[in-house]
Amino acid sequence: MVTAASFSDNEAGKQLLTHTAATRPTLTKAWVDTGYKNQAIEHGAKLGINVVPRNTHLARRIKYNHMRTRRPLRWKLPGNGS
Repeated sequence: MVTAASFSDNEAGKQLLTHTAATRPTLTKAWVDTGYKNQAIEHGAKLGINVVPRNTHLARRIKYNHMRTRRPLRWKLPGNGS
């Protein structure tokens, strides 16, 4: 969800949670970035949704960490110096 800079993350989160709870009653857990404060988390709890803040920078680093590991060279082409 993308909102204007003048629109509060908490208000957007509360509206989104309300709509999602109404359309997806089996939803029990949602992850949000750390911009969402207690208001959205408490609102989710009232709706029966466990809202968990997570550090997006850490998640991004973990997600792409596998790209940093060197994998063994499986194919050697002539003249590539490897």
